[in-house]
Amino acid sequence: TYNTWRGISTVKARTGPTKQNEDAQIALRALTALATAAWQALTDAQRSLWNHYADTHPDPDWTGNPQRLTGYNWFIRINVRRQLIDQGIEAAPPEDPCLLRLYALWGEYYPPMITFTWTAVPEPPADQYYVEIYHVGPHSAGA
Repeated sequence: TYNTWRGISTVKARTGPTKQNEDAQIALRALTALATAAWQALTDAQRSLWNHYADTHPDPDWTGNPQRLTGYNWFIRINVRRQLIDQGIEAAPPEDPCLLRLYALWGEYYPPMITFTWTAVPEPPADQYYVEIYHVGPHSAGA
């Protein structure tokens, strides 16, 4: 690698990552490659749906500021995660979830577990329960 440091030209050997072939990393690279191949096989209409999904679903960064991802980025993110839970690759973007009206939400803490119980309308089918719980602290973008 050629560089200039304080007006002095320098040359140093380029070194790569020291742990580049761990099993988990190799597995994720393989899943990403499969998702990328699936993206390349999509029709223009399917890609257009993913691009629309990306336009309407900003992704908040660690400070809560919305960041725009491309349709390709969303496709890879969602489908790599789907493969991790043995759900396969989906060509269509996800539908927006049906929002439930919560009548009651209870949380109980029994170390090291928190159990949540809720009552909602409409009641979703038992095989479609999916809950994401986030804890967000006060973050600053450094402004």
